[in-house]
Amino acid sequence: FLEFGAIYEQSFANEIAQYEYMTQFAGQSSWYTPEGYRGVIHILLTPDEALMETYRNLSARFEEQKQTDEVPLEDSAPETSDTHTAQQEPEVSQQMVDEARQAVMDSRKAEIDLIYNRLQRGESFVDLVREYGEDPGMTNEDNLANGYAVHRQSIIYDPVFTAAAFADNMQKPGDVSQPVLGSYGIHIV
Repeated sequence: FLEFGAIYEQSFANEIAQYEYMTQFAGQSSWYTPEGYRGVIHILLTPDEALMETYRNLSARFEEQKQTDEVPLEDSAPETSDTHTAQQEPEVSQQMVDEARQAVMDSRKAEIDLIYNRLQRGESFVDLVREYGEDPGMTNEDNLANGYAVHRQSIIYDPVFTAAAFADNMQKPGDVSQPVLGSYGIHIV
């Protein structure tokens, strides 16, 4: 640390994306960890794949529509027939995305409710991770003991997971997030 720590601190103190890229993807050792990281464990529940695929597709189409609405694409050829409109997919609304998200959440509602009931009775979150969690990384005892190192500006995690780890109700060790739907499934952090 005496040799490299100061160099790492100077390079990465305010460059979280660069720090994570260099230490997670480029293979550099971490001689310094920027402030703001917290160890996070979670229960991942994988939903029905068909429901998840519907949600992903609707979300992606909705995001594409928003981008197209912000910066309209120029048509290189004028519309000359109904074939152009027949090939377009129907517009996706925020309500459609929300309903698809809710369908995914509802598909695991029984387990989610049971997990929160057991937490309210004082059961260990770690024990519930072991029992319900479907993230292979949480079977690693080191990850389970120390958590994933997550920063508010992390680039290596699903943004939904990161947001849940830093939600307003996640202020002290032992706090538990509301269930959130990310790209891998439902997270309880």
